[in-house]
Amino acid sequence: MDPVLEWKSIEAEFMSSLVLGNGSSVAFDGRFDYRSLKGEAVERGLLSPDVSKVFEHLGSDDFELVLRMLWHASQINEALGIEDKRTTAAYETVREALIEVVRAIHVPYERVSARLPMAAAFMSRFTKVVSLSYDLLVYWAILAANDDEPRRFKDCFIDGVFSQDWRRLESPIPPATASTLVFYPHGSLALAAKLGGAEFKVQADGSSLLHAVFWSCPGFVDT
Repeated sequence: MDPVLEWKSIEAEFMSSLVLGNGSSVAFDGRFDYRSLKGEAVERGLLSPDVSKVFEHLGSDDFELVLRMLWHASQINEALGIEDKRTTAAYETVREALIEVVRAIHVPYERVSARLPMAAAFMSRFTKVVSLSYDLLVYWAILAANDDEPRRFKDCFIDGVFSQDWRRLESPIPPATASTLVFYPHGSLALAAKLGGAEFKVQADGSSLLHAVFWSCPGFVDT
């Protein structure tokens, strides 16, 4: 088995892309730990019997693992022509439960605001950052950083809509001398979708973004 290396011993070799997952959220608040999230979901009655069986079968509290396995199972059933609505329903239940629980336990902006510049400084060392977390911590960090160095971070949304021609945004825009592009492949509470499916970004300043996500988008759902 290959040894687990300390970041300081290899950081000079990695300056291009950074992927942030659940561990980065846990570093801010332990309630983002999957075990904690699962317990909250159970307490709120958000997990169906089928979903509970899947968690138990996999022997894990990892929502992402359960989502991935259910997605693969659904794809295999489709390829084999097996009619199966329960797998799809279980996937949707897990996804919705995770979003609802993250909303419920999300740390307030004021509690983490002093630590956001440190997170942003680390992310600024990379040309691209990919956030796989459902929370708003990365988004808050880039908002805080852009207050000090305008346009340093770009999340590729123009007027709330993702730019498919995002590579053109790699060039710095003065007064910034460099750019870091930030991507949210799925799940972030900062993203929502119209009922017809078109995605957009919820816009507000850092301290009021949670409120905007929860209350300012009637007729829309989180993605």
